[in-house]
Amino acid sequence: MRWSLQNILREHINRFGTLVSLSKSLFARQSQQQPQRPLSLYVLTNGKWQPADVGGFIKDMIQSMKAKGCPKEHVGIQFIRFGEDQASIDKLDELDHGLGLKAEGMDIVDHTSWDGNVWKMLLGALNDWYDDDPV
Repeated sequence: MRWSLQNILREHINRFGTLVSLSKSLFARQSQQQPQRPLSLYVLTNGKWQPADVGGFIKDMIQSMKAKGCPKEHVGIQFIRFGEDQASIDKLDELDHGLGLKAEGMDIVDHTSWDGNVWKMLLGALNDWYDDDPV
């Protein structure tokens, strides 16, 4: 899991602040330049993956985001859990609440069950009101 997150998120964070070329439209003579868009990452998981040090990577990524001046809303990671294995639930709860990200003002991680509140699934990693919803 850590390797997959690293591949997706490192490239995104490294490009923060740069202009991204959009593909040429039918009527445009040249490609348009636009700031990089925020990224919402939805991970469908049972929480059983190895190696399990995803939290360390997320904390390192937060430090990179701060160094580059990325706002909190630039990246959101939503874990949508399938299954009721307590060890997996505890692991995902640790990523959601145990990394100390809220105290840093960079709480970009949320976790909810697949049969929970759909709005929390979509917005929990980006919006504190939905993130704090216990459902």
